[in-house]
Amino acid sequence: MLFLGDISYGLYIGHWLIFVNILEPHFNWFLSKIGSYYLTHIVVRYFMMISLSLLFATFLYYIIEKPFIKIGYKVAKKYKNKLVFRLN
Repeated sequence: MLFLGDISYGLYIGHWLIFVNILEPHFNWFLSKIGSYYLTHIVVRYFMMISLSLLFATFLYYIIEKPFIKIGYKVAKKYKNKLVFRLN
């Protein structure tokens, strides 16, 4: 569950991109290879959607989010005492 929490933003961002740009345009070709059972189409479509979305979200988390979080900590530590916020 913690891992899903970590990748949740990438999942939120990426699931629609996966669905519209990868799954939908190529899904009919894939279905022609596995047969024409309606239930099979539904199961395969959802399995592919979930699998590809989780892979993409994991990729985003480790390649983009984690490095930028580290950079953010370094910048915040460097300027911690120099930034003063005054609420008047």
